[in-house]
This record gives sequence, structure tokens and C-alpha cells, in this order.
Amino acid sequence: MEGAQAAISARELAQVGGRLLADVLRATPVTRVGIAGGDTSSYATRALCAWGLTYAGQLGPGVPLCRLCSEDIAMDGMELMLKGGQMGHEDIFERLIHGLSQ
Repeated sequence: MEGAQAAISARELAQVGGRLLADVLRATPVTRVGIAGGDTSSYATRALCAWGLTYAGQLGPGVPLCRLCSEDIAMDGMELMLKGGQMGHEDIFERLIHGLSQ
């Protein structure tokens, strides 16, 4: 079919999203980022050149706030909220922005 685009898998989409996040964070440094989605979180942390995470706190049930350990100096020390599925309260993103704990 002329003009038709090939379908992209969920995995490929998550990988591209992770690379896009890394590019955006290199251009616009921030100290805290929220990533929603289990697989998405995994691919995003890989794209941020993570070699480890340390526990920084709890934003809600099942929603940790972690500090990124990265080979990329622009990413190293950034706080990440890694939220999967239906985890966390309705206001989890406000908690991330304002630094509220459980």
C-alpha cells in the first residue's frame, strides 16, 4: 500500500520514548522526573545511561522516588519517580512536583 507506515511495536515505542526523554533532559536539565509505565520506565532508565538507582523516598504506595546513578554527568543524581500500572494516589504527579511523601 502506497503511503502506508509500518506498525511499531510497544517495545519499540518505549525505546524511542526513552531516547526522546534523554534528549529532552540533556537540552533542558531538571532535577526531578516522573516516568509512568513499567516497561517505559525500564527503557527510559537505560536511555539515561543508568548503572544504578538509590532510594530517595516514597511518593505513595508502590511509587518510589529514586536517585539516578548514571555515566552521563547531565543525568547523574537526578531524582526519578518510577510509577508502574495503577500504583500511587490520584495526586501522585503533584506529590512529585511539590515533594510530598505518603
